[in-house]
Amino acid sequence: MGCARRCPTHAEVWLSVLMKFGLKEAPPSQPWLAKILQLTSRYEVSFYEAAYHALALMPQRLVCHGRHPLCQASYGAGIRDGAE
Repeated sequence: MGCARRCPTHAEVWLSVLMKFGLKEAPPSQPWLAKILQLTSRYEVSFYEAAYHALALMPQRLVCHGRHPLCQASYGAGIRDGAE
């Protein structure tokens, strides 16, 4: 279940924090699409589920840690890990 469903009172703040970054959508790449197809076949999961996992497995992925600006902005807005 997503953070917005677990903590609906935080959803608007989280979305606001993300929007302030002006993140650009990355175009699909052939390696990412190939990984999605591989995961759907191997684990018999939906394309939607495989897309998230494939993105995490790609070498160019963004790894968020405490010093990353997105994490710092989230912390500044009082967001930790969605468990609050």
